[in-house]
Amino acid sequence: AVATEEPVLISLLPALVSSEGRLWSLGEGLLDGTTDTAALWNRLVAALSATEESLRKPHVLRGFLSALHAKDPALATALLDSSVEHETLTYWYPFLQVAIALDHEGVARLKRSLALGKTPAHMFKCLAYGRATDPIPALDLKEIVLMIAGMQSGYDVAVEMLTMRLHSDKERKEPIAQELVDTGCELLRQLSFATKNDREDYRIGALAKDCLTGDQGAAVATALCAKLKAAVTTYKTNAFYHDDLLVGLFSAQPGAALHGLCGGDTKELDRGIRVLRDVGSRKHPLAAVPEAELLRWCDQAPRSRYPALACVITVIEQVKDKPPRWTSVALRFLERAPDP
Repeated sequence: AVATEEPVLISLLPALVSSEGRLWSLGEGLLDGTTDTAALWNRLVAALSATEESLRKPHVLRGFLSALHAKDPALATALLDSSVEHETLTYWYPFLQVAIALDHEGVARLKRSLALGKTPAHMFKCLAYGRATDPIPALDLKEIVLMIAGMQSGYDVAVEMLTMRLHSDKERKEPIAQELVDTGCELLRQLSFATKNDREDYRIGALAKDCLTGDQGAAVATALCAKLKAAVTTYKTNAFYHDDLLVGLFSAQPGAALHGLCGGDTKELDRGIRVLRDVGSRKHPLAAVPEAELLRWCDQAPRSRYPALACVITVIEQVKDKPPRWTSVALRFLERAPDP
C-alpha cells in the first residue's frame, strides 16, 4: 500500500531512511508493491542522501535488496555494483552487501570497494556477523582481511572477521584452511599492543590458539612474546591486559613461548617472570603448558629457571570438600630443583 499510494510514500520517505525497527520487512513489502523497482530504489537512495549524515539508517534498503535478489538477481547485482562508488551508498556498501549471500561477484565487489578506499574500515565489521564470510574462499578472505587490517582503524575489524570465520569453520567441523592460518599469523605479527581491550585480547588469544601451528607458529609465538615483554618493560602496556593472549601463546606453542618470554640471560628471565606475575589472578598462562614441557625447559638451566618459575606456577589447588593441597607441578619442582 505504501508503494502504491504516492502521498503516503512521500510523507514516510524521510522516516524510512532515518529510523530503526522492522524496516527490513517494510523494504521487502515495498518491492512487492511497486511496479517500477528501479525508480523506487532511486527514490529511497535520494531520500537517504537528503538525510543528515548522522541520522542515516539504510535498513529499508537492505530488505528491499534481499527481496529483489530472490526475484531479480541481475538487477540486485547491478544495484550493488553501482553502490560501491555511489556518492552516498559507498559509505554503506558492506552493510548493503550482507543483505544477500556473498558469491563470486560479491567477493570481487568487496575487493573493488577496498581498493577504492572510500568506505571506512568500521563499516566492514558487519562481515563478521551472521556467517557472512562463510561462502568466501580462504584465499580471497585472506586478501580481504589483510586489506582491511592495513586500513586506518582496520586492525580490530580484521581480527574480529577472522576469528568469527574460524569459529564458524570449527562449528561446521571444517578443517582450518592453511590460508586462514597464514592470515592469523600475519595479524599476530602486526599486533602493536597500542590498545587495551578485554574483548580484543580474547579474540587475539583465540587467534593464537587456532593459528600458531608448526614452525611458522613457533616463530611468531617467540617474536610476539619478545615484543610483549619489551612493551611491558617500556611501560607501553601492562601484562594484565593480555592474559588471553598469553594463554593462547602457551597453549599453542609452549616451548616457543617460554623461550620468547623467559629465555636468554638472567635479566631477560626476570623480565619474563615479571610479565607472568603481572597477569594477575584472572588467568594462569603456565597452566596451559604440559608439565613435562615445563620441567624439560627448566632442566636446561635449573639453577636459575626453577626458582624463577616457582614464583609464577600454580602452587596450591583447592578440591571441593577437601583441604588445600600442593599441585603436581609444584611437587615436581621440589623434587627436581637443585636447591629444594
